[in-house]
Amino acid sequence: MNPTPTSDHPRKPRLPRLLAAVLLAVSILPAHASAIASTSPPAVVSWTDPDCERVLVVAHRATIHLAPENSFRAIELSILYGADIVEVDLRRTSDGHYILMHDTTVDRTTNGRGKVSELSLEEIGELRLLSPDGAATDQPVPTLEEALELVRGRAMINLDKVTPEQMAEVVEIVAQMDMLDHALFKSREQPEQAAKRLSALPPEVRYMPIITASRIANEDLIELIERYHELTGATAVELIFNQSNADRMTHDLFSRINDIGVRVWINTLWDGRLSGGLGDDSVGVAEPERLWGQLIEAGVGAIQTDYPIHLRALLASQGFARATRQAAESED
Repeated sequence: MNPTPTSDHPRKPRLPRLLAAVLLAVSILPAHASAIASTSPPAVVSWTDPDCERVLVVAHRATIHLAPENSFRAIELSILYGADIVEVDLRRTSDGHYILMHDTTVDRTTNGRGKVSELSLEEIGELRLLSPDGAATDQPVPTLEEALELVRGRAMINLDKVTPEQMAEVVEIVAQMDMLDHALFKSREQPEQAAKRLSALPPEVRYMPIITASRIANEDLIELIERYHELTGATAVELIFNQSNADRMTHDLFSRINDIGVRVWINTLWDGRLSGGLGDDSVGVAEPERLWGQLIEAGVGAIQTDYPIHLRALLASQGFARATRQAAESED
């Protein structure tokens, strides 16, 4: 594998006028992580506070339309453009290292070919990621440790694609870096299974169940979430509503979940297949109030999107904007 790296220049998406304030804010932020690092990013504090009204912005695969997905550049842009949580995918190499990669192979997102599980870390280190339009870039494939260091003190990180069997190994790596408060793990295991697995892990591990709510009546859903909260300590739940279930996504249901002490996480991805048919990010970008605004009014506490800058702009217009470190320091 002999990549020929070249610098990529992601095309800037067309932005609505209300993004101006957000763009101005991020344009004056320091470029280097060390310049804005702190020990406790706002999302870490908000995540464990059931009464916090802060709506958390989650960057799917770290802003995949601006830079190669799951890349250093995508993570950096996600944070600078207002993401509270950066969602990335982990795969295990043949020699036992964890790298950021969504697919089981490197074929789609890099200039190489092969299964991640059959490639060593050294071999993957020779690869370069492809831009959203398929062009070569200078971006290497990040390791788990490198991604953790990049978000330290700046954002939480949702570690997706971690199998239940891999969880203990990944938790150990995160714990060695003293970043358990930054990392979020999730699974579709039943409450009792998840609780048994978590019982063997440090109590600081942050866990969130994924529930396909479309298949469960509201009363049963509330009962299930109560069990997760009681047995695993979960303070958030990722709910999947199929396209025909928009009428289920009500303030009444979400407020009952919030009353348990659990935040509702919704994904506005993939033609609205996960958000009750309300629409996906294309709707959010064109008509933010129609999609994201409706979810926020219903009581959703975390929204995963490919366009965190647009969602952050909407939140800013509604008074939910996160103060930048510069702004906070200027008030001291």
